[in-house]
Amino acid sequence: MSGKNIKAAIIGCGVIAPAHADGYSLIENVEIKWACDLVAEKAAKLSEKFKIAQTCTDYRQVLADPEVNCVSICTDHSSHAQIAADAMKAGKHLICEKALSSSHDGLSMIFKEREKHPDLVCAGIFQHRFDLTFQYTRKLLQEKVLGKMLVAN
Repeated sequence: MSGKNIKAAIIGCGVIAPAHADGYSLIENVEIKWACDLVAEKAAKLSEKFKIAQTCTDYRQVLADPEVNCVSICTDHSSHAQIAADAMKAGKHLICEKALSSSHDGLSMIFKEREKHPDLVCAGIFQHRFDLTFQYTRKLLQEKVLGKMLVAN
């Protein structure tokens, strides 16, 4: 495949953002166009490390770029829902770090927007779901070995 037909952006340039940039860099047809963070220095640092052409502090600037077709949402949990909904409204595929939302209302907003855009990929990152510890705990809960679960954290 020639050319860079996936134009990505990373919104939120903190601790997990380099993992997204590393992942994108392993795919031949992906170009990361934007590094966006409320703290300009964080966006600049990610941009420098991964040779990302543009930086900004307002995610809406990223979503307004007609070339961008995929965004990684790596911001704080409380902002995920609004950014995800806005990204889908702007016609962008998205990868969102966990938790998808910090509230039930936010999660509902994401799902309602997703229903309006069935052609878009909307994926969450839940990398620990296949860890043996979590699989074993799930089995114990399903078999009610631990009794009735009242609280989880």
